[in-house]
Amino acid sequence: MGSYDSSPKELEVDLTIIGGGPTGLLSAVLARQLGLSVYIIDAKDGPLKVGRADALNARTQQYLEVTGILNHLLLGGLKCNTSSTFKEGKFASQQSHWWTSLPNTHHKNFLMIGQSVVESALLSQLDIPVDYETQATSVTESSSGTVVQTTRGLTIKSKYTIAADGAHSSVRTSLGIPFTGSKPEMIWAVLDTFIETDFPICPEIITFQKHGQSRVSWIPRYDPVKLVLVAAKG
Repeated sequence: MGSYDSSPKELEVDLTIIGGGPTGLLSAVLARQLGLSVYIIDAKDGPLKVGRADALNARTQQYLEVTGILNHLLLGGLKCNTSSTFKEGKFASQQSHWWTSLPNTHHKNFLMIGQSVVESALLSQLDIPVDYETQATSVTESSSGTVVQTTRGLTIKSKYTIAADGAHSSVRTSLGIPFTGSKPEMIWAVLDTFIETDFPICPEIITFQKHGQSRVSWIPRYDPVKLVLVAAKG
């Protein structure tokens, strides 16, 4: 992966991608496989090192299979397609139907693996760099496609632009595109931590309920650091 020349103030490509996370990088890999010229910008200061997402769903695994990196990720990930519930300290139920009943997919499970690992694998497939510490200041349509202005003073003209800058997308907001759907009323605190416990370690999502409500979830991890979700509100 090379580096961008910071001197040009205007360039033309087939595809501009705003956001260098898994969605943006996967889009770039697929576009490059089709022979398209691509320019990627991302607001963070470099490749992700820790944190963020911890699982790949069934559909995402199929896309990564197309790119040729899924087998590599399977070696470092943990498959999970079962969840168990404990109520008032006692085992209550176990289910896997949500995953095993998924239609039209070869991977009926989550693959528990850190987002930084996924991004690193995608970056290794790219023959172009990511322009980090760069944000889009405006996105407009032209007669031939789109025009993106950046905080570096660069103008990028392209046939298409993909806004892959997350759930709080500034691009979507600037274009007045609504984010439809609903969100849960509960607010969870996320803890990345080491745990000393006699609770059996298993590749399942474990939920602990109190007074009939889920209060703590233990998410399986591929490394010694455990992910624990604690209900903070709701």
